Amino acid sequence: MLHINVVTPDKVFLQEDCISLIVPTLRGEIQILSAHANLLSQVIPGIIKLANAAGEEKQFMVGEGFLEVLNNNIEVICDIARLKSEIDFAQEHQLFDSLSEELQNIDKDSQDFKRISGALQKSLASLKLED
Repeated sequence: MLHINVVTPDKVFLQEDCISLIVPTLRGEIQILSAHANLLSQVIPGIIKLANAAGEEKQFMVGEGFLEVLNNNIEVICDIARLKSEIDFAQEHQLFDSLSEELQNIDKDSQDFKRISGALQKSLASLKLED
């Protein structure tokens, strides 16, 4: 059995036991099962999928952060985490369109490009939860 803690700057988002976890990282999605090797990795904006002991699957979006796996304990420390129920998809679509348009008109070497690109990735991650 694994235990996961997801922490953002404002709250402990999730504390739960699970049997499987899939996390978006710089090197692609990583699946973590019981007795996984110890690991430290960067988390990128995307969807975390977990299966709990009852066989229920949960999904939620995360922003940028870090993942630590140590002795079946998983810590995800990220700048944002949201459940599907917390997302206004109409507003998220507007934000995505606005950020996409803004990104087209900015120098790719500027700090604004990096900031807007990061916000766009988080918006896209949120939209992946839409049915």
